[in-house]
Amino acid sequence: MSLETKVSGTLLTGSLSRAIVKLAGPMLVSALLQNMQSLIDLFWIGRLGSDAVAALALSGTVMMLLFPLVLGIATGTVALVARATGAGNLDQAAMQAGQSLGVALWTGLLVGLLGQPLIEPICRLLGSEPAVATMAVTYLRIMFMGLFSGGRSVSHPSHTV
Repeated sequence: MSLETKVSGTLLTGSLSRAIVKLAGPMLVSALLQNMQSLIDLFWIGRLGSDAVAALALSGTVMMLLFPLVLGIATGTVALVARATGAGNLDQAAMQAGQSLGVALWTGLLVGLLGQPLIEPICRLLGSEPAVATMAVTYLRIMFMGLFSGGRSVSHPSHTV
């Protein structure tokens, strides 16, 4: 069986509920794992005190400002790859997925570098206490440098607080 036959028969035949689970299942598991990671982060950061928890929350808010950018790249990628796959052009789908990864990496690198001087003013603009802002800025400087890697979610990490 060719890859094209395998792809075209995967979701177009059979039970609608099975197709929905195949599509939504990985996203649901990912969301659950991400929320678990947030709870684990909060558990450990909470042992460092209330300022550290506030810094983590502030950092998460700043990182969520980048979410529309990430969502836009992801949505565009899904649309392009789905269209090419639906047309039976798997080579084009693979090329577009690869190009989208390149766009995401370059975007992360640019935002990570250009965002560095904006981190402290953003934390001040959000009205945090000086001690909280200091911890959040330290954390965010490291996070912004890692944006190009795509290795962590923009919604939360907690290595430096």
